[in-house]
Amino acid sequence: MTKLEVLELAGVKKRRRPKGAAICTAAAIFMLVLFAQFSGALTEPGAAYGAIWQDFFVNPVQTDNNSAVRFTVGYRKGKGLYLQTLEETPIKVVVDGTSVVSRTTLPRLEDILQEAGVELGPKDRVEARFDTSSDQMPELVVVRVNTRIVTEEEKIPFQVKSVQDPSLAPGSTRIKQAGQDGLLMKKYEVTTENGEVVQKRKLGSEVIKEPVTQITAVGVRSKTKLASRGVSLHNKRVLKMIATAYTHTGNPTASGVMPYVGGVAVDPKVIPLGTELYVEGYGYAKAVDTGGLIKGNRIDVFLETAKECYQWGRREVKVYILD
Repeated sequence: MTKLEVLELAGVKKRRRPKGAAICTAAAIFMLVLFAQFSGALTEPGAAYGAIWQDFFVNPVQTDNNSAVRFTVGYRKGKGLYLQTLEETPIKVVVDGTSVVSRTTLPRLEDILQEAGVELGPKDRVEARFDTSSDQMPELVVVRVNTRIVTEEEKIPFQVKSVQDPSLAPGSTRIKQAGQDGLLMKKYEVTTENGEVVQKRKLGSEVIKEPVTQITAVGVRSKTKLASRGVSLHNKRVLKMIATAYTHTGNPTASGVMPYVGGVAVDPKVIPLGTELYVEGYGYAKAVDTGGLIKGNRIDVFLETAKECYQWGRREVKVYILD
């Protein structure tokens, strides 16, 4: 170990010791080594001592810090001589509501951590814990500080809008457009200490999926004249019929087209296929299909889902013949 290494480990800056002080220090080290040799602690101290002695005189050191330091020389079996640096350290003592600054010499934190094989990250910190009320040894607690960006998704509930539909029975409803929830992504900066969250800072948010409004049709009492088509039901032939409902079967209608809302099944002997109709509680319709059970004054209206068919049930309606 060189003189430069010894003094740099000690943290001495801008201070040059007198040559006489250096000689005294080296002599003390020499006596320590001789004692260790005669006591059997060292088997070959000469080389280690000689290197230190030579370096104190051959390699003068320029320092740039006036803080005082102390260092001790020790020996570890199998490793040889080592130096421990004790650096003058100010310590604030808070007592009885006042603060007192004391100075003492302690091992440098860097040396302690290096000896323990600990490397600090850029944001890590070290906390000292001393408990004088027990026999527990003092602790240096390394707090690992990490910062990362995380995202969280939040549901945006859809809104419900109601519209009047005179084609439905008063008080009944039908979903014309199913609602869908939207999705909001929030971005946060999260700081953890030893794996536990200590700070969560919101950076922003972004809608990644817009909600779809649910549109519900509500039946209202129909009027004789419906402005939407400009067709008057006045003086039209009216049939009282039993109305049921059916939904998709995968088969085309008797007219050759696939079933659709507004197409109804009738008995062609009562209502010819292709006849334009207005069905109370259902709306404008066209006779496009037939059915094995649809005989006489029976009509089967088409709806999109089985649930709607159950809601429709079996009812008596007025059917206006528009042709």
